Amino acid sequence: MTTDLPRAAVAAAETAMEHHLLNGNDTLLAEAAVRAAAPALMAEGMRAFAAYLEAHPMLAPVPSSVYAQLARERAEHMEAIEDQEGDDCFTAAELASIDLTIRLAEKLGQVVGDGPTRANDMRELLAHVHGIQNALMAQATARLYPERFRLLGGVVDA
Repeated sequence: MTTDLPRAAVAAAETAMEHHLLNGNDTLLAEAAVRAAAPALMAEGMRAFAAYLEAHPMLAPVPSSVYAQLARERAEHMEAIEDQEGDDCFTAAELASIDLTIRLAEKLGQVVGDGPTRANDMRELLAHVHGIQNALMAQATARLYPERFRLLGGVVDA
């Protein structure tokens, strides 16, 4: 199956390759170009997958049309993330907060002793850290769907 790739993705990949060939092993620019092109390429791949599912219908356990619709929605989400300002879908404060939770988890590992209950104690503590991480990561989803989800400290407009 062949598909036309989004022009922006192809242009970004070509720019990365040209820079790599002209300037040697400068992987940072190449990686940045790949990151910039990735959402468009993934969205196009999801659309191609949806088209494949529609061309090859299956009935069990779930009709392929359901998977095709999910793939199209995922492609739209990828493009929405691509259209956001900046390279990340998180704000600087959210990223800093997530980094803090990672450091907290590491410190908790130093606090909890090495006795026979260590695994259970760590599991209990890390469940709370994961709850904080999930709340922080949900912010990106709330920005994508403001009509369905609220940002922390905000309200959903009905």
